[in-house]
Amino acid sequence: MHLSSTLNQLSDGLLRDKDIKSELTIRMKRTVEQYRKYYVNHDIMQLSTIEREIHRTSIAIIPFISVAGSRKMNNTKDETYITYRRLKFIFLEATFYSVYRHFSKIIIFVCSDKDYSDVQSLSLPVWKLIDLKDKVPGNKMLLPKEALLYVYDKLTSHGVSDQDKEEWRDIEYIYYTESDQLLYGRGIPDLYRWIKDVNNWPTIVPHRLHVSYHLTIRFDFACMIWA
Repeated sequence: MHLSSTLNQLSDGLLRDKDIKSELTIRMKRTVEQYRKYYVNHDIMQLSTIEREIHRTSIAIIPFISVAGSRKMNNTKDETYITYRRLKFIFLEATFYSVYRHFSKIIIFVCSDKDYSDVQSLSLPVWKLIDLKDKVPGNKMLLPKEALLYVYDKLTSHGVSDQDKEEWRDIEYIYYTESDQLLYGRGIPDLYRWIKDVNNWPTIVPHRLHVSYHLTIRFDFACMIWA
């Protein structure tokens, strides 16, 4: 279901290579346009009943950090920094539109003023863009956890307004992804039907983890299927 970009695994040397930078940029911009066509031509009323239900009851969560903590980049004028950050935004666009085909209520979480304004400048049709910089002072790697806690509070009505309760009341399912993983979803409606038939809340993990197709772990509170 996923195609990981492995962007964090590109060495500084590769990021400085002009041919590689050019090829990667061209390929990803082409991918953005391919997925963006769906948004431009999207008409929810043309979808099947179950597809409309998925769009209504599901949200997608995308935490986004333009420079990951695993990369030691402090010089904002450095060529590697500029290239890496530009590619991160291209990958974010591609990921966003690949997810939008299946889940149109998308929340992007950031943790800096710079990322917030730069994501805004992309003009993506986000459901919400949330800046959690006050929740992760000094440690951006906590953003995914804080993003999930934010959603948990909204879904459980912990300290939320009546407006929030109304806005979130239809949400039953969460799709969580990183900002550089394209969604190649096949049979999403079939998965949705299966989820609705499961007694406990399930977690479905994409097959790119390369875990046994038949491995099932059951907890008191959930059923996790690795496929």
